[in-house]
Parts: sequence; structure tokens; C-alpha cells
Amino acid sequence: MTLCHFGVSAFLPVPFSSVAGDRFHPLYVSWWDKDDESHRAAMQNNIMRTDVRNFLTQRSLQSFINLCIECRDPHTVEWLAILGGWENFENFHGTGGLNTTIFPTWSSVLTEILEQPEDVIVVKVAKNTGGGSIPDSAKKRRKNPYLEDQFIEINVDIDPASLVNRILSVREQIANEWVHDLDTLKMSNDMVLKSYNKKIEVESKKENQDEKSTNNNPQIVFERDAIALLRGSVGFADEADPSPLRHANFDLLALLLTQESIHRVLRDYVDAGKEREVSFRWFRDYYTERVSKFFDGEQEFGRADDFLEEILRTPPSIKAEKGGAMCLVDPLRVAEDILAVRSEIAMDWKAMMEEVKEDHIDIRRLLLNKQMIKWGHKPEEVAETKSKADVKPKEEVKSKDEVIGEFQ
Repeated sequence: MTLCHFGVSAFLPVPFSSVAGDRFHPLYVSWWDKDDESHRAAMQNNIMRTDVRNFLTQRSLQSFINLCIECRDPHTVEWLAILGGWENFENFHGTGGLNTTIFPTWSSVLTEILEQPEDVIVVKVAKNTGGGSIPDSAKKRRKNPYLEDQFIEINVDIDPASLVNRILSVREQIANEWVHDLDTLKMSNDMVLKSYNKKIEVESKKENQDEKSTNNNPQIVFERDAIALLRGSVGFADEADPSPLRHANFDLLALLLTQESIHRVLRDYVDAGKEREVSFRWFRDYYTERVSKFFDGEQEFGRADDFLEEILRTPPSIKAEKGGAMCLVDPLRVAEDILAVRSEIAMDWKAMMEEVKEDHIDIRRLLLNKQMIKWGHKPEEVAETKSKADVKPKEEVKSKDEVIGEFQ
């Protein structure tokens, strides 16, 4: 079985000039006509795609499904897969696993689960297939082709409120881990340019001494020490029971952090106007050509560092402005901008992760109300109060067959 992740696509930057006709670009950003409804809707889609809170929910669901598999509970896994339209979701290593058309906010999928009625899955189990010795009478029945197999029906209860409660606990645990991880990523991020400059300095000395390296294209541009810093940190060592996908979460958090940094750098370049227009055009094209390789769909470990390494390897180039003037584009300067913004976002996200428990208050209130009704008690307020980050009205939700992350 392969993961049905619906062909996730990330943002593709738009050109400076206005949109021609009804052409629909994948990424609209805030510097354009803010009164245009389609632009605003597309901008909202872009924000949802790299919202770390949505990603936290995705990884919480994947971790919870992994826990269910480890506890030999395939029935809950199947029930969740049918609800979300997932297949082999627990093994997906990527940042765009949730369909933001159906689940536009971090709590949408949790509220959707909570709204489902209690369910019972009937499992038919053949007699004498559970292991152990088989009686002689059963062996004779197996040899008799005229006797039908006998089955036992087992009822497996599915309690959506209980599932949501457990998923929220996993989400809080991962958020606590990310508070520490984002500090580690910032520390590693601040060391990238130092490591790169040191290696450049070493290579320059070799050239001056006529000791050129036989490897003209060294594999290592900078030291990739994020995982080493994580494993050697006090917080990681003190974790008695880490979440199921601990290292994978850390890797993908770095990837999403890098992608969000790229988008903000592109927006900053446009806000800078004429001064950075050439850099914007070059970086827009550079990112567009590599977005599927480094950011979309199933990814390999270390893709965030792979992207930074590739841009640091890229030599400067001369690009023509609209008026015909020539302008130098320095990829090193672009990389510096990405790293600077990435540190800022890491601290912003850390603050958001510290507030996750408070974010859960509204949905936990809904959860408590539903449980009290089940127990026969009438709470003071059982009004259908939705959480602040709730799902769209049913008529606005599109089909689950639509691709995830397809931007308008």
C-alpha cells in the first residue's frame, strides 16, 4: 500500500506584473490587490499550508495512529482512515498531509471526529485461529470440505470523544518537544554561515598554497549538526517517553520552517520594491523549479539542509532589469536572508507551542459537554459552541477526493 497524499503542492510565487485575464496562480501574496476576493482566499490557503499548528495536528494524528498500530488496534486506524480519506497515513514523511480544503484549521479534523456518533465495528474471527493447540475435533472439521468455517463476532467500540482526548494529549506532548526543538533549530541555524565561511576560508588557504583539493565539488558545504545538537541536548536526554515519531518530527519541523522562511523572504523582497525586484525574480524562479524536489509530497530526511546547501553552491549571476540595466544576484545574500528570517520564525513558533495547552481549552470544553451528556448529566451550558478554530460549514467543504495543498 502506498500513501494517498493527494499530490501535495507547495506555493509557487507570482510575478510582479498583474495577472493576465483569469489566469490563476498558485501563490498570491499580500502586496497585490487586497480587495480582490480570489487573492484573499488564495492568500489564506497559503497561510494554512505552512501554519505550524496545522502541521502539529498532522503529526499528532500520525503519531496516534502509530501508537494504535503498536497496540494492535487496526480497527481505530481504519475508522480514522475512512473519516480522513487517508491510506498508510502514518508512514507519510512530508509537511502537507492534511487537506486544508476540508480541514482548514488546526482543530477542524478534531472537531470533525468529535461530531461523529459512537460506532461499533463488528469483527468476525474464525474459530481456533487465535493460536495455541487445536483440538482434534477442529482438525477433523478442517479436513471436511462439506463443513463451513465457523466464526465468532466481536464488537469493537469506537468512542470519538475518547479518541479526541487521546489525540489532544499526543498533540500537547509533541508541542512540548517542539518548544525544545525550536531552540535547537535556532542554535543550529545560527551556526550554518559560520561553518560555511570557515570551510571557504580553509579552501582559500589551500588555493593560496597551491594545495588545491582533488575534490572540486566537496560534498559538505556546512556542518549538518542539528540532529547531533538535538541528541546531545539536556532536554532530549531527559525525555523518559518521547513521542513515537520523534526524529521524523524534528526533521519535518526544520523543513516547514525553511519553507515558511522562503515565503517570507519572497514577500520581503516584493515589499522592498525596485531595490530587490531582480533578486525576487531570480529567487522566485529558483524556488519554483525546486519546490517539488525539496518540499512537496513524500520527502527524504535532511531536505531542509539539502536546499540550503544547493543555494550556497549556486554561483552569482548577472540578470537584466526591465530598463536594460544589469544587476548582480548573489545567492549567498539570499541564503543569509533565509537564515535570518528562519531564526525569527523559530522563536515565533516556540511561543505558539508554549500556548498549545491553552489553545485546547475550547475543544476540551466541547469534549466535556459531550461526555457529560453521555453520562446522563446535563451541563450548565450544552450549547453547540464551536471552538475558535472550527471547520467550515458543510456546504463550503469540498470533496475529500480533491488534492491536498492545491492552491488557487
